[in-house]
Amino acid sequence: MMLFIKYLHIFVYSYTLLIMRTALLLIDMQNDFCSPEGSLFVPGAESDCARVVVFLENNAEKIDDIYMTMDCHQFFHIANSSFWKSADGNEIPVNTTITHADFLSGKYTPVIDTLRPRVEDYLLSLESLGRYQLTIWPPHCLIGSWGFSIQQDVWNAVNKWEQRFPGKSVNFIVKSRNPLTEHYSAIRTEVSDPFDATTKTNFALIDNLKKADKIFVAGESLSHSVANTLRDLFIYIIPQRFALLTDCSTTLQIYGKNALNFIESSREIGMTTATSDLIL
Repeated sequence: MMLFIKYLHIFVYSYTLLIMRTALLLIDMQNDFCSPEGSLFVPGAESDCARVVVFLENNAEKIDDIYMTMDCHQFFHIANSSFWKSADGNEIPVNTTITHADFLSGKYTPVIDTLRPRVEDYLLSLESLGRYQLTIWPPHCLIGSWGFSIQQDVWNAVNKWEQRFPGKSVNFIVKSRNPLTEHYSAIRTEVSDPFDATTKTNFALIDNLKKADKIFVAGESLSHSVANTLRDLFIYIIPQRFALLTDCSTTLQIYGKNALNFIESSREIGMTTATSDLIL
């Protein structure tokens, strides 16, 4: 009887390994973030891309699903200077923070006056959440542009994976199409628009990721899109299922402390970390 139980345990363990499902979630690995010529280049991201390619090539047979999020904007966007006018008539520089107090004082106002009610609600809601204040970024990931496209080496690698395993397709998740809110997380916008379903929680993506036993995550940038996507996913999927590829995810230097704090707090609740040389 003891021998039977022993072999039963071995059989169950082996069967579990065979049916485990592994997913790879790649976040915003696009030219504008990952190429030195990109408008919002994250220094180090080009190396992240190279390491993601190695990880995928080494583990292609063990990866069952690939999900790729893509930031997507129009030129006119609440986080771009084209959306705003300043009281002194000067152009608003990149990295400027616009607060609700700035709006009330008239320091910064939207160029389209009818948007004032939405802007005030947005700034108040954003600040009440406590994650970020509104930051002005350079126009990036403009739909249809070179900057919007997936970085070439990463694109080649995922396309090769599709060709190698007929029937498998990369699941692309396009976010940030609404010009009146920021959409760092692939799961939801920072402040939803009640008239736009694309700004609400992406339960389709959540349900798909729930099918995986282990989800490896990489992308740009760690302090914003990666961190917010994972924080939102932890609400629906236990953190123990996630492994962040730390050498495939970089952040802008000024947000380095935020990124480190995210990793530390996520490890405390069960998220694991790994590097691209891992063989599954």
